[in-house]
Amino acid sequence: MENIKYFIGKDANSMYETLGTKRNRDFENLAYNTKDEIFEYFSAVKTSSKIDYIPILQYWLDTLNTEGIQHKLNFGAIDEIHFDFTGSLKKDVTNISKLVSNTKVLCSGDGFKISAEGKSKDFRKTDEPHKYVYPTIKEMKSGRIPIIQSILNLWIGAIQDFCQPNLARIEDLQYQFLLRLVDACNSNAGRAIVLYQFFYEKESEPVNEWIENLRIWKSIINPNERLSFFAQKIQIAPIDASVSTEELLQKVKTDRAVAFEKDEIIEI
Repeated sequence: MENIKYFIGKDANSMYETLGTKRNRDFENLAYNTKDEIFEYFSAVKTSSKIDYIPILQYWLDTLNTEGIQHKLNFGAIDEIHFDFTGSLKKDVTNISKLVSNTKVLCSGDGFKISAEGKSKDFRKTDEPHKYVYPTIKEMKSGRIPIIQSILNLWIGAIQDFCQPNLARIEDLQYQFLLRLVDACNSNAGRAIVLYQFFYEKESEPVNEWIENLRIWKSIINPNERLSFFAQKIQIAPIDASVSTEELLQKVKTDRAVAFEKDEIIEI
């Protein structure tokens, strides 16, 4: 596990494209990103949602955690971990690259891919947690049916070797769920795993409501033996709200910003 290569975005240069700068000469011969570059990237991201990456980065940059999850999910060694992965199925179709993917963590190894959706703050803010921020495919179609239908057709094509989806109900899926599935299956000749990680602070938070919806969405997908779905419930100590995201990132870099207290994996 010590030989894991880390990446930001679709390839090793995506951070510099995002920031409008050039790759440091010291790293120009590397095909992957260093941990320092990863923290530089997330420090520069101008969005409040980047605080959700604090527990995610700490979890996936710790080899003890990656070894543990490898054992629990029963797959081989992870070779690559991509953070904030942006992929596309067809570059010449309008908006395809924008709508196909923005997976928080994408892992790959010999014969498998894991598409992980880490949730920290965003699943707590509504009475209907599965609807927060992320609409269904049906809702996505509102006002732009042709382009969304074209994209949906591509998504279905990308997952067809891993499942037999109920096409009469597929528009009821949350689009983010389908995106994670596409990233796990796309260009994958082996096993595909979709993992939802819930970093929660209190037992009363709506993790179980999310898991019930994952079960419903899985039933619509109807996976075969090559596709698995898991939910991981990770209880964390409350994050100090007075500390800035940048300071928290520095804590992750030098030590630990988050204390993981419970860790349970459930196969959906």
